[in-house]
Amino acid sequence: MMERRTSGLLTMLGGGLLAITVLMGCRPEAQDSPVLVLVNGKPITQSEFDYRWAALPESTQARYKLEGGKRKFLDDLVSRELLLQEARKRGLDRSLSVRDRVERYREQLVLDELMNQTVKTEVKVSDAELEAYSVSHAAGPPLDATARERLRHELFAEKHRQRYEELLARLRATATIRMADASKFVIQDAGRLPSATTP
Repeated sequence: MMERRTSGLLTMLGGGLLAITVLMGCRPEAQDSPVLVLVNGKPITQSEFDYRWAALPESTQARYKLEGGKRKFLDDLVSRELLLQEARKRGLDRSLSVRDRVERYREQLVLDELMNQTVKTEVKVSDAELEAYSVSHAAGPPLDATARERLRHELFAEKHRQRYEELLARLRATATIRMADASKFVIQDAGRLPSATTP
């Protein structure tokens, strides 16, 4: 029983620290904000704290309110800063694997933003489109609100996929893409390139 409670506590702390870690990448400028706490000389200011609290999802804020409120959140910020300082002391922030993961995460954020700006915001489902789609995809009696909403999501996903493919086709049409000489290697199903000795 104690083991399960400890595991749950560690999971909750880890989740809280993960949420804080994601938020720490977007640090606000706090020039005249009062310092709430110094962690080995590193300040956590009121404006930084307020920004991070406001950026938390409502569900995370609600969980904090049940577990000690903003004081608990501040304590988690302090814990996170201590862990970050220890990681930096060990040189982990300069390790190749961390830099590689940070770069992959940054690339994914950029791609997500591109999709939000060029695909999702441009995809709309009108009532007329939904009606035409429901006629061609739904059989039987008239649709209730739940079924109509399900069909609306299906149509949105289909239009989203089409818009994505159109964007990709346009980019490919204007790009210069040079493939390596295919006779030098074969892409295998397992995703590995053969060794240099393979014919």
